[in-house]
Amino acid sequence: AGNDAVTGANALNLNYARAAYFMDVAGLEVGVGAQRFGGQSTVINANANATIIDAQVQGEIAGMETGVYVSYGTAAATATGATGIAVNMFNANPNAKTSFNVAASAEVVHGATLQAAMRMGNNGATTASSDNAVMVGATYDLAQNIALSVAYTAQSGDVWADVGGVTPTGKTATTFLLEALY
Repeated sequence: AGNDAVTGANALNLNYARAAYFMDVAGLEVGVGAQRFGGQSTVINANANATIIDAQVQGEIAGMETGVYVSYGTAAATATGATGIAVNMFNANPNAKTSFNVAASAEVVHGATLQAAMRMGNNGATTASSDNAVMVGATYDLAQNIALSVAYTAQSGDVWADVGGVTPTGKTATTFLLEALY
């Protein structure tokens, strides 16, 4: 007898749907959308259960490029499905995993932008569950197709608490990026 659980990719009963709507509001491009992951797979012994909604506004304000981006996502707690599948591939924890995110970018002078972002998250664990972050950054176009960027990120919450006097790797990070396109 063969293993019915290993029949190939066509047996992956997983699905994904995305709906989006774009419009012009006072000269700004506005987009709103929703994503849904679902289904179960005996091949990987997991289910997919997550939903994300998002919105963005982009355009010029006072002649400067500006963008604001917002998203909220949730992945359901792990629960046994009809086929005995117990793991949500997006969240193996006993509580829902959530993330609310806001980011903005604004051109301050031609070729230079400032960015800021924040995340308020919960990893769904019973303890050490809050997972938050803030980021500030700047980008400067040195020449056509050459840019220099710097970003500073600080993470906080239960997940990022010092353990035994040791700060978790990645709790803060400064990133420099020099990029050139041709």
